[in-house]
Amino acid sequence: MDIKFCSYQDHHFDELHNAFIDAFSSYFVSFSPDKETFHERIYSKLNIANELSGVVMGNARVVSFILHALNTYQGKKTVYNGGTGTRINHRGSRLGFQLYEFLFGRIKESGAERILLEVIDKNKKALNLYESLGFQFTRVLKCYKLKQEITSDQAISIRTADSWLPELSDNISFEPCFMDSTEQLKHNLKNETILIAEKNNQTVGHLIFQPKLGRISQLAIHPNHRSQGIGRSLLAECQRLSANSNLTLLNIPEAEIETIGALETLGFANEIDQFELELVI
Repeated sequence: MDIKFCSYQDHHFDELHNAFIDAFSSYFVSFSPDKETFHERIYSKLNIANELSGVVMGNARVVSFILHALNTYQGKKTVYNGGTGTRINHRGSRLGFQLYEFLFGRIKESGAERILLEVIDKNKKALNLYESLGFQFTRVLKCYKLKQEITSDQAISIRTADSWLPELSDNISFEPCFMDSTEQLKHNLKNETILIAEKNNQTVGHLIFQPKLGRISQLAIHPNHRSQGIGRSLLAECQRLSANSNLTLLNIPEAEIETIGALETLGFANEIDQFELELVI
């Protein structure tokens, strides 16, 4: 089969979706988004950089892909890998390795300082691929799911906001992962809902989430107002507005003991862990 390496273009979308479903059909967690959800994921949530993303074409089909975004994260111009995959019947041919080699020149020309990604800790094949390319481990990220109903504190007022508000930054005690970072979120809120918690007309916490999926992007309480039921009230409203009441909150740094303790007290369960990997350019 003749294969061709090329940058991702919008007309590849349908084939990319098919390849994504095939590549993740035997993954560690069930993940088979419909076309609409997948489109939202790569164009809104990821904000894909077409020129830095690549596909391998074979017989007019996408057989392998790497999807990248570009943004400032932790003060560094960062390329973020939001999805790598190869169709099941094309694995073992090192297409992921070759596709990265194809993209490296373009990534360097973008002025990015590094490439960042996450991989499930049990995914040994992916870990071996990234290590062979020079990626190095940076930290463990923990992923949580809430499977029980949350009741709210009626004394706490919850409202929605139409856009990112500067004062929300005061609630955040650690920088979330790339996809849920403030710089990534505040320009791509099309499919997100912002909930604001207030006491005495003062913002004391916020929660940003995708109602269609029940996926929480940020949950943050002002340091002066923690352990007052604010997180519980935000989560109760989030559940009420979400199509999926089993809320998910992904990629919490393992070192954030206080946050992890608060999540587990609320009923969140750690389902998987991911390794964050970095390649300095």
